[in-house]
Amino acid sequence: MRRNSRDKQPSLSGNERLAVFQQHKVLPYLLIVAPVAIVGLFFIYPTVCTLRLSFYSVSRFGNEVWIGLDNFLRIFTQSQYRTSLLLSVLFSIAVVLVELSVALGIATLLTQRLKGIGFFRVFITWTYAISPTLMATIWLLFMDPATGLFPSAVKGVSGLEVNWIGNSASAFAVIVLTAVWARLGYTVLFYLVALRRVSGELLDAANIDGASHWTTFWRVKFPLISPITLFLLIMNSLYSLYWVFPIIDVMTSGGPGRSTSLMIYTLFIEGFRNGRAGLASALSVVIFAIVAIITLVQFTFAGKKVFYQ
Repeated sequence: MRRNSRDKQPSLSGNERLAVFQQHKVLPYLLIVAPVAIVGLFFIYPTVCTLRLSFYSVSRFGNEVWIGLDNFLRIFTQSQYRTSLLLSVLFSIAVVLVELSVALGIATLLTQRLKGIGFFRVFITWTYAISPTLMATIWLLFMDPATGLFPSAVKGVSGLEVNWIGNSASAFAVIVLTAVWARLGYTVLFYLVALRRVSGELLDAANIDGASHWTTFWRVKFPLISPITLFLLIMNSLYSLYWVFPIIDVMTSGGPGRSTSLMIYTLFIEGFRNGRAGLASALSVVIFAIVAIITLVQFTFAGKKVFYQ
């Protein structure tokens, strides 16, 4: 009887794979050439070039003049750049706190055993599938002072006509809400998976001991999902400092009165509109330093509160 050529061949064990690699000493190095080349070409090399350019004054024609730390001194001494730095920090704190709080509350509701809850679980995650540019366009139309649904509703209820994007304070709040909404599906999805993996035996034990729903959540569920919380804390911090550029560019262009000109948008203005590549590189280095400090602080302090099962 002929054997079928499509019959599955027995898979190699871990020791057998190791023996194959030991016989072909060059093969492991060939396999990592592509990943190392990609990381070096698209991450390490641009980082080194950015760090070098931050110490130069670069003209529109590419002429470079060594100026040392002048670009960094300019960032920390001139009011417009210090304001941009402060706005970036406040924006990051607001987005992270609102994002995690709202997402955790929604994820907790979505864990309830209710009829049709599966539809809402799918529906809430679709926001992450929309590009930031399209999301910003939707919110821009939603907040438009002339035809927007939200200003019309506020006017109908209170009689007030407010230009939510044209006012400095409200424009900052609007981009915070837009950034939160754009990332909400991603954060809810992680929290939903984490909450569904909490041991039912622990919850039953808490119920037997007479613990309330509030106590059970904070004393049992929340400690068990703390690793996911730390992960989301770091990822949303990165998002709030780097990935919000399309939202600002589409909705406010840094205005009104530079009230939404975060550092990532100031970097774009200096580098691509004003032709100050050296100053833009210094801004990029400062943003990277802020991200590194935030991540280090979160790992140092928040990491101590993380409970790993």
